[in-house]
Amino acid sequence: MKHLRNMILIRRNTVTLLLLIVIFFVFSMHIKAQKITTTGNIAEKVDTINKQILDNAKYRVFYSMEFVNDSTDVLLKTNCQTILLVGSHHNAFLDYNNLRQDSIFNALAKKGASLAEVMATALPVARLAKFDPVIIKNYPQKNTCTFQQKITSREVYKYTSPVEIEWSLGNEEKEILGYKCKNAACNYRGRQYTAWYAPDIPISEGPYVFSGLPGLIVNISDSRGHYSFALNGFSTVNAYDPIYLPTNNVAEVSRDQVRKVISNTKNDPSSVIKSLAGTANLSEEAMSKLTPKPYNPIELE
Repeated sequence: MKHLRNMILIRRNTVTLLLLIVIFFVFSMHIKAQKITTTGNIAEKVDTINKQILDNAKYRVFYSMEFVNDSTDVLLKTNCQTILLVGSHHNAFLDYNNLRQDSIFNALAKKGASLAEVMATALPVARLAKFDPVIIKNYPQKNTCTFQQKITSREVYKYTSPVEIEWSLGNEEKEILGYKCKNAACNYRGRQYTAWYAPDIPISEGPYVFSGLPGLIVNISDSRGHYSFALNGFSTVNAYDPIYLPTNNVAEVSRDQVRKVISNTKNDPSSVIKSLAGTANLSEEAMSKLTPKPYNPIELE
């Protein structure tokens, strides 16, 4: 078993190194200052990433996310830091390091940093990001989520999906992080979830697409132990903190199309790397090590 895990780690490291080559080219395309668009009454700001600003965050809610990539090895888990931005009309959920990466682009581009400086600063942050999609809740309308995800370096895929969660409220109570919490359960996209929410925090929100409980979700996990989110930070925002969607090279597609593309990248990663790398000189030996990767999506259906 130890030998098998070492082999898995070696393969993952190989994939990471090749992906970093791709990221180099992507970074070099994005560090130029660009114009943004705005929606509603949000004041226009000069920024460095093409984006559509939808709202301004009132709260930042942090969740530690833990998930299993390979359902045949549930002991091998991935951890990442995610963030929920709660606005007046829309909310955003994403990997915190993707948000940090955008901030780095903005700051370094504004000061005219070199590509080498951008690479040295941004790559360590890029490697920390594990959760790919940006999810805007209640956009373009209530009970609808817009998912946006970069799967290749050439395009960002975007789709809209209705999200209606039927909660079953429980009678159990326990204290989590000093809050008296109550339990609830739901089924969503092929997984059964148990959630603990805090009625004393009157925000009917939570991680991923979960919302609709009479209090902030403090903890939620599926019955198989494959996906879990745990509250680990909360702050009120008193400054400009936009909720936005990047608009550069975005292709609007269906949910089924995105699921198919992701499945293909997992089943045949070598062909994907070849298409992304273009003229990069990748050895046949390195490409031969790119075997199909485990695929255990949060949405099974």
